Amino acid sequence: MKKNLVVLVLAAAAVFLNSCLVLPYGVDYSEPTVSISAPTPAQIVEGEVYGVSIRPTQVAVRRQMTQQFTVDVAVTGDASKKVTWEVGGNTSAKTTINSNGLLTVGNDEKADTLIIRATSTFDRTKSATAKVII
Repeated sequence: MKKNLVVLVLAAAAVFLNSCLVLPYGVDYSEPTVSISAPTPAQIVEGEVYGVSIRPTQVAVRRQMTQQFTVDVAVTGDASKKVTWEVGGNTSAKTTINSNGLLTVGNDEKADTLIIRATSTFDRTKSATAKVII
């Protein structure tokens, strides 16, 4: 009998509390919904970059000259083999490397040594360097 009484009291309290709620006009108090969308297949890229290597690894280049570097990117699956190129240690704004790995040493370059870096665009922790002696 005590269990039935407790259940009856709790049910009555719930009805009372529910009737005391004043809801603002126009507010929807229905159950909240959660929407989760899975990425499309074009967004999912499976694979891994195992390593990046540059050739040549060391080379001498004179001022006002160019040097072509090549890169090999070891990947699995659909991982991209693209890299970004950068030149470091240069003092001249005319010393550049383009997106195809072609280094141009400016005629006013004062550095004796440059460092060329190729970094994987798929995995920025994978890169390789080459040394250029001016």
